[in-house]
Amino acid sequence: NKVIYFGGSDNKLRAVQVIDMHEVFSVKLPGETGRGMWTTPAVGTLPPASTTDIVYIGSEDGNVYALDVASCPGTDCIFWQRKVNNAIRGPVCLSGDMQILVASTSNTSDTEGELNAFNSVSGAPQWTFKAMSKDGQKWWGLHQVPSIDRSRGFLIYLAYGDRVVAISATNGTVIAEAPGDPNDPFASSTTLLSDHSALYVQSVSGTLWKFNIKGGGAAGGILPTITYAWKCGFKQGAVQCAN
Repeated sequence: NKVIYFGGSDNKLRAVQVIDMHEVFSVKLPGETGRGMWTTPAVGTLPPASTTDIVYIGSEDGNVYALDVASCPGTDCIFWQRKVNNAIRGPVCLSGDMQILVASTSNTSDTEGELNAFNSVSGAPQWTFKAMSKDGQKWWGLHQVPSIDRSRGFLIYLAYGDRVVAISATNGTVIAEAPGDPNDPFASSTTLLSDHSALYVQSVSGTLWKFNIKGGGAAGGILPTITYAWKCGFKQGAVQCAN
């Protein structure tokens, strides 16, 4: 039976059958009352060949949970639990190689954010990437879903503020980057083409940006490069593009 998982304002994770919307279980998770879970969970399995679902979800109070579905709603439901510095308002995602990524934004300011990586099996913290401007003077909140490039050794593409960056999944360092417009910050998740040659991202004004990706990994070269290709926006009743 196909099941969907989702959280709510009551700090409960629910599992519902797709075919008839029958509730399989609900489990109330610990955390601050009233903060709730507003993110989309990720679903994986334990290596090497487990068939049991593990659900990963973040909460507004900064807690990250891994839930063993086979044990829910019992006392062994929580497989592991960790805490990040900020509120989690973006989806949790699996990057591969037993790793989950959690984007977070400050509780007090929408201009402070981090991307945290955890081991999906043990929950051990792996690294933290602070979403800061190039001069280190400004942070940016993170609500976006990163794109994962497995053809280049698990690179993570993230757009925030006035930057598009490629981050190493191994240690969270920036491998490549390209500038955007500081007066029109990026506001969407990145979309990676299936051939891994380009990224698309939207800015606050609704402008669509394209960035080309070359080199690195199986594509050849030592390190990849990200370069601006074009942007298109809707102005004065028509689509206008610029190279």
